[in-house]
Amino acid sequence: MTRAITSSEVVLKALGLESDGIPAKVAGDCTFCGKHIAKGELCVTPDFGPSFMDAVSLASRGSGMVCGDCAVLVTGEGLLATGYGVFHAGGVNPFRKWADIRAFLENPPVAPFVALYSTAKNQHMAWRAVVNHSRELLYIRVGLRDLCIRRQFVLRALGIVEKMGLQVGREPTKTREGLTKSYPTPFIALSSDLKEVLSGALTPTAVENCSKEDIETMHRLNVGELWALRFLVSPGAGLEAPIKTS
Repeated sequence: MTRAITSSEVVLKALGLESDGIPAKVAGDCTFCGKHIAKGELCVTPDFGPSFMDAVSLASRGSGMVCGDCAVLVTGEGLLATGYGVFHAGGVNPFRKWADIRAFLENPPVAPFVALYSTAKNQHMAWRAVVNHSRELLYIRVGLRDLCIRRQFVLRALGIVEKMGLQVGREPTKTREGLTKSYPTPFIALSSDLKEVLSGALTPTAVENCSKEDIETMHRLNVGELWALRFLVSPGAGLEAPIKTS
């Protein structure tokens, strides 16, 4: 039986790093990612205290072993390197700027890959993310949550979002160069960090004036797809040139 690849394995290889540790004296499972560690494979002893905030996410709590992959990724340097990025066999794609996230949603890399977007400093991201095995059903680790995105569904919904935005009296915003910075939407807000309470809620005007079919489509969007729309409706984010001064 083929063992499932872990997110830590994908991330470590994408970074071009090697596992670390000492040969295991006995077999066991990794405290963090749950990877089976055979006797002789590299591992370390867990080194976190009562203040560790992510114990609920541990795959094998109390095992007393950490695999050589996670041993690298849970260091200070490892946490810094894995806060943002799409990690795959070809390397690491940027995943922090809005334009980069939009590019990923439009054209994900060949699977397997891991997508990480932290919402606070020093978050443990790599070992508790979901490995993507499809370019159409996407899993993205955003802060403390694993988001699921039906890529084709959210791309089709983008046109409906713009239509509804126009119906409620909103207009596209433009950059100084005349490029579309953002499309109009019928939402009160769309949050990039999942911290906005009203993210994904329709405005009262949209509820009153848009078609029942379009409203139902909006209600079918899950949290991950609403998060994705934040970037898809903003194609010109970060593209505006600074004002020139003499």
